[in-house]
Amino acid sequence: MSKMISVASGFQYSVNIGYDLNNDDKLKNFIPTKSALMLLKDILSSTALDATERARVLVGAYGKGKSHIILTILSMLMQRKQSLFTHLMPKINEDPELKQLVDNYYSDKKNRILPVIINGTSGSLPQAFLLALQRTLDENGLDIMPETNYRAAINAIQKWKADYPKTYDKFKKEISLPVDAFISELNDYNAAIYSEFEEVYPKLTSGSIFNPFVGFDVVELYESVVKSLKQRGYLGIYVVYDEFSKFLESNITAASVSDTKMLQDFAEKCNRSSENRFKGKHALRVDQLTGVFDELSKAKLIDRNVDVYTNAPLIGFLYGRTADLDDLKNPETGQIYNQNVMGDRVIYSGDELQYNFWLIMLLDANYEPDEEKRIDKAFRHYGQNPADEERFDSYVRGGIDVLYEKLVEGDSTPEAFANRHYEFIDEFNDRFNSEISSNDILQLCVNKS
Repeated sequence: MSKMISVASGFQYSVNIGYDLNNDDKLKNFIPTKSALMLLKDILSSTALDATERARVLVGAYGKGKSHIILTILSMLMQRKQSLFTHLMPKINEDPELKQLVDNYYSDKKNRILPVIINGTSGSLPQAFLLALQRTLDENGLDIMPETNYRAAINAIQKWKADYPKTYDKFKKEISLPVDAFISELNDYNAAIYSEFEEVYPKLTSGSIFNPFVGFDVVELYESVVKSLKQRGYLGIYVVYDEFSKFLESNITAASVSDTKMLQDFAEKCNRSSENRFKGKHALRVDQLTGVFDELSKAKLIDRNVDVYTNAPLIGFLYGRTADLDDLKNPETGQIYNQNVMGDRVIYSGDELQYNFWLIMLLDANYEPDEEKRIDKAFRHYGQNPADEERFDSYVRGGIDVLYEKLVEGDSTPEAFANRHYEFIDEFNDRFNSEISSNDILQLCVNKS
């Protein structure tokens, strides 16, 4: 019998997702069950842009193979070679729906998802999430600095200026630029300036190491990293808390309300991560712009949220209006008002949005005076600088303000809405279109070289 059956080389009685993530033998030896195939189908379906069910809990008795199943699914999300899934691929090929999901996922290299494995059993929940994220980025050579790092540095400088003038004066002497220029560079995500701040910080704080995560929302931090990852060829991240029951066992009495809320917020964010969202007062204004103003005819000023999203940036740019993010909350729930633009709707309008972004980057001389740099922002470096995206979004919010002021403010009768709509179109034509003739357009097309 011993000649017929042998133990695989390097056999371990258990699978550790973190340690075995790149172990080819674990993938080759995986034997899929019906429940494993159902879970794979469920998770692949959740990677669709319009998916809204992305948070899940996998429960099973010890030794049932939960970690092995997750390890294999994560490897597929990483788009590892299908030949490694020796026993899995034949079963996938027997299920037309699952095979189609796998083929669609592998058809685009940008569908790769980066796994983040959390396995801490002690300490706070936010700390476990942050350490796992840092470790994953380091292991994959991704030098992504979350946007909040820069904001934290700026906040520290401003606090010194307001509350600790002696520290602030010493800081001014230690840095290589005037303070205003130094902050401006931090706002522009200058990595060298951020490194300089990290070096100076211990000198001002008796040797303390700057921790940019203190006081920041973990969910927002993850969202910031995902935003940067998409510029590196990843679709997003897949977070797995391995052996979560062990964390509960060791922290069930110590876990705080904020820990529980963070976990809930994180799960909700995963489920909503395919959505673009209007927040605060702009969410309320979008709701009014797309609401029915005449119950009899069911007439609307603007049909859908996505229509506001595609038109508002141009309105904001033409009227020279930008606006900051707003955090107006619903007094009854304490939650920030929000309106969503579903991911599939944005995809259908993607070409128009991309064109609008190019146009604004090319024309916004106030944002970037140098013409060559504007061309780079629009095309060569498209989507690489979060500050450019924020500039575009500020015009979206400014455009919403203009549309609200022109179309909604005032009398709420159907006749008043109709009159304001007509007046706005008339004003827009007079202000912009009347100054451009067909000859002007033809002149732009003439080759002057």
